[in-house]
Amino acid sequence: MRTVKRFVVASAIIVGTAGIALACYAVVIKSQAEGLLKDLTALTAGKSTEADAQQFTERHKRLFTSRRCEKDYCVTVSRYETDGFPH
Repeated sequence: MRTVKRFVVASAIIVGTAGIALACYAVVIKSQAEGLLKDLTALTAGKSTEADAQQFTERHKRLFTSRRCEKDYCVTVSRYETDGFPH
C-alpha cells in the first residue's frame, strides 16, 4: 500500500511539474507572437523605411528562410506550418 501511495504522489508531482512547464512555455510563445505582431503591424507600406524593415528582420531573423537584396530592394522569405514552428 505504501508503494502505491508513493507512486501516486510521484505521479502527481510529475504531472504538476509538466503542467507548470507547459503553462510557462505557453506564456513565452504568446509573448513572442505578440511581439512579432506588434513589429509587423508597425511596418507600413509607403511610410516604413528600409532601416525599419532591416530592424524587423534582425529582430525576427530566426523566422526567415532566406533574404536576398538587390540594388534598390530586398526580398525576405518566411514559411510557417500549422504546427506553429517556422521551417
